[in-house]
Amino acid sequence: GIEPSPSHINALIPQAKAQGVKLVIIEPFRARRMAETVAKSCQARLLILPEKVGGNEQAKDCFALMDYIVDQLVAALKQP
Repeated sequence: GIEPSPSHINALIPQAKAQGVKLVIIEPFRARRMAETVAKSCQARLLILPEKVGGNEQAKDCFALMDYIVDQLVAALKQP
């Protein structure tokens, strides 16, 4: 629950680039600015996913939540 420090982010970006990270995933309640910066620096997509049942309209139960998350991951990775 602690936000990463700037030095941690600066160390993370080169590692993410080297490993070919394609997605940066955050929960809806997290601040987006830092995640957007990391995603842009890595040429990755930012994906905001619910963390619990009821986190959005489609996540009505545990199975629907998992289906939604998998569908969003697949769709994001298929985009050019």
